Amino acid sequence: MLVLTPGANIMLVIRSTLSGGPRAGIAAALGIGLGHFVHASASALGLSLLLRTSDTAFVVMKVCGAVYLGYLGARSFMSAWRGRGRAFDAVEGEEAEVRGVVAPPGSRRFLLDGLLCNALNPKVALFYLALLPQFIAPGEPVLIRSLLLAGVHGCISVTWQTVLSLALGTIRPLLAHPAVYRTLEALTGSLLVGFGVRLAFATR
Repeated sequence: MLVLTPGANIMLVIRSTLSGGPRAGIAAALGIGLGHFVHASASALGLSLLLRTSDTAFVVMKVCGAVYLGYLGARSFMSAWRGRGRAFDAVEGEEAEVRGVVAPPGSRRFLLDGLLCNALNPKVALFYLALLPQFIAPGEPVLIRSLLLAGVHGCISVTWQTVLSLALGTIRPLLAHPAVYRTLEALTGSLLVGFGVRLAFATR
């Protein structure tokens, strides 16, 4: 249910798919999955505990996460203002132009977007801190067990987000018209900024 719940990660996958095709959406999903390992490692090593005990650490991390979400939203607004979309063949990776739509660079940027979007969210860190210890018995290797559980969570989330990205990819040609693309970019930008504002005012 947590994976299916719409949030900043889901919105990022949608925006990446609309912007760069299914390959970009899957890259963002993989980045989000890597973020789970970051949180699991921080929880196992006791770093996430700082977010619970230190107001300063929590505020710094949530501000960084909110600023990054705002940055992603601003990128969407800029793309909408310029009236430029991004399209490329997700299977062959061939560059193409569709009514002035320009092909993006590789998928590494989308991977990094997903990683930072997830890793900079202190609410996910606190969730892992509260959840993982319940599944680790005394005497078990905490780090290895935490990474295993993060792998399970990551597989579930990446699978769902990949299915979502591929499904959006099937209708993406219908959204290639510049006016439609600008509207969608403005909408996703607004939602990402909204998630950033909500994170900025989040409490533990």
